[in-house]
Amino acid sequence: MVQQSTRTLHHLTGIVCGLWMDDGNKGDEPMLEVDLLKVLSVQPDPARNEVFIINYVADSKNKVKQRLTFSRIDRARDIWVEMFTLLITMIREEKESKSLKAKR
Repeated sequence: MVQQSTRTLHHLTGIVCGLWMDDGNKGDEPMLEVDLLKVLSVQPDPARNEVFIINYVADSKNKVKQRLTFSRIDRARDIWVEMFTLLITMIREEKESKSLKAKR
């Protein structure tokens, strides 16, 4: 689930992807939140047709890179890759636009 973060958690601010173990836990805190501005790449796994990978920087100070591996359930893997890529591109463009407006 992607959501707007209203809190700062481990230097996370802005739009994050929250991960829960299952649908029943959605009211609880996510087990992991990934700041979508810290995502390095979203790519299909070439060896597995059902799997895609999100590479991101977990700790900006130390540049600790992490990898999340997802197996698609309801939509084609390539749809997930495309949608995450588009979402991240839109978020980055919005941030850049706000940054340019602030400089004026």
